Amino acid sequence: MTAEEALKGRSKAWVDPNTIMSPVRATLARCFTIVGKMMAKKADKSVAIDCIELENLLQELVVYQKKKLLQCGQQVVPQLTEDDLLQPNDFLQLENHPLFRYEEGVLAGILTVQMAIQAAIPSKTSL
Repeated sequence: MTAEEALKGRSKAWVDPNTIMSPVRATLARCFTIVGKMMAKKADKSVAIDCIELENLLQELVVYQKKKLLQCGQQVVPQLTEDDLLQPNDFLQLENHPLFRYEEGVLAGILTVQMAIQAAIPSKTSL
């Protein structure tokens, strides 16, 4: 179910996060599976393949969430661009919009996980 379908027939002030987050949860579940395999293999050379797959999945999550954040912001401010997402506080309507802030927080969390994983995995040159 898409976010639009979740919002249909409901107040825009309330959205079930479980409905909206299902694609993100599915991708995160795949990420955790890969991390589990990596931990079991430890120093095995095949960990390099898992690291690349994990980085690709996290990048897929980032792209998905940025698109979702832009769509959410454009419902409030139709002329919003991707560059505007870097400074959403320029738009008072977004500053106080709870769904936009929620989606922005989800993106911040995904980016934090992406940076933490990149810092934790061995560099590609050392594998």
